[in-house]
Amino acid sequence: ASGRNGGQVIAGLKFDPEELVSIFGNGLGSRVVETVGATADVLFETIARYDIACHAARNGWLQGAHCERALSRQRERARQWKNFGADTRILEASDAASATGSNFYAGAWLDTRGGTIQPLMYARGLAKAASHLGAKIFVGSQVVSLRRIGPSWHVDCGRGSVIADNVVVATNAYTGNITSVLRRTVVPVTSIQIATDPRPADIRETILPGGQALSETRHVLRYSRLDADGRFVIGSQGPTHVDVTLKDAT
Repeated sequence: ASGRNGGQVIAGLKFDPEELVSIFGNGLGSRVVETVGATADVLFETIARYDIACHAARNGWLQGAHCERALSRQRERARQWKNFGADTRILEASDAASATGSNFYAGAWLDTRGGTIQPLMYARGLAKAASHLGAKIFVGSQVVSLRRIGPSWHVDCGRGSVIADNVVVATNAYTGNITSVLRRTVVPVTSIQIATDPRPADIRETILPGGQALSETRHVLRYSRLDADGRFVIGSQGPTHVDVTLKDAT
């Protein structure tokens, strides 16, 4: 999502550690758990190494449980990650209310590995770091065609072309017809965000006062955080508009 994502740093995957071990076996599974569990470490280490100014804050990530059943699943997830050395804990309802500023949640899972960043500043910071390391970055050069000729790839950009041994297509949801095979493997997931004006200090102290990012256990989740300027940033899955056709039920 580049600079358009929610700015939340969350370690791990949807799968719990024991599920990953079950899928891949003890040896490979444990290495997969170690790898995905360290993703937040890698990100914050990259920010520090290349001095990327992106409002990075590692105050943890909160996942609010929308019901008791979800909280029970969180207890199990927290137990499994603790067994792999992660610093996580469960917040009961009263502590979750204090941490989030809402009485809605039955409890919450706090994972201290997580945090927040300003995503566009981070993307630009990565580009700057790559440039300093010798990478050449070109913008505004739409790819017209991608062809394999002999051992090389020929990338036609209309006003110029590139010949390369390897090409990485990292267009995700914006993949077009240039790579039709790849396009058929990608399902775009739409998401929307809104942000308030910067909130006064007395209000900021009541909303996520510990500075954590917040998401939740519902399938169509809502997520939120306070940015560096005190704006309350709220997001959810789905498009900004939905076309609905009503049909006669009879």
